[in-house]
Amino acid sequence: MLNLPESILLGIVQGITEWLPVSSSGHLVLAQKFIGIDVPVAFDIWLHLATLLVIFLFFWQDIKKISNAALKWQTKTAEFKTAIYMITATIATAIVVFPFKNLFERAFSNLPAVAFGFLATGMLLLLSGRRQGNKKINSQSAILIGIAQGLAFLPGISRSGSTISTALLLKTKKLEAFKFSFLIALPAILGAFVLKIPELAGSGIPAATMAAGFIAAFLASLVSLAALRRILLKNKLHYFAYYCLIIAALTLITHFSKI
Repeated sequence: MLNLPESILLGIVQGITEWLPVSSSGHLVLAQKFIGIDVPVAFDIWLHLATLLVIFLFFWQDIKKISNAALKWQTKTAEFKTAIYMITATIATAIVVFPFKNLFERAFSNLPAVAFGFLATGMLLLLSGRRQGNKKINSQSAILIGIAQGLAFLPGISRSGSTISTALLLKTKKLEAFKFSFLIALPAILGAFVLKIPELAGSGIPAATMAAGFIAAFLASLVSLAALRRILLKNKLHYFAYYCLIIAALTLITHFSKI
């Protein structure tokens, strides 16, 4: 059974790695293996919900403008178009995730699969880290970014890394890539949480333990999201590629050394 210190540790790991392009899910798997516990995937989603609140705080003005434009059907505004692109990306994500949901969840207990995810993230960051562009999000890019987000349900593949990298490879403006990546995380994470509510309720994890992990993840992710924005604007995103490639190698070494 997950205890309080373990919950706080996992919350900190989740919060730090959720926004940095290094895969929070992959790090949660490695952390659980390291401390010798087996936590249900629903708890990982619970920690993601804590980081979801950070998106609301960080992008509140954008969310409010987009919501108002959509509710008032202001079709000619940039905010209304963003709402449509968010829906488009979310549909693309769902099309990728739902047919392979069980496969994705099984990957959480498979270290080679996690290592492959880290490798894929590292390669994406290397390809996109220094790309410059001036394009805006459109229907085509929204679909491709949504697909990238769907693939990031595999542990080791960073959600922020894959979506921002895909946008940069499509020559999207950096700030627009950053903003859109996190706006489309809202429906994706919230939807995953809703689907996991029954499993979380039956997990037997004490409420205080869950709350501690939630708070730790929230506070840590406040710091990491602000840090990612600065890193992206300073063209240093590719530095994380080397980290992911090292983690991929270490994960494989750890796995095969135990066989």
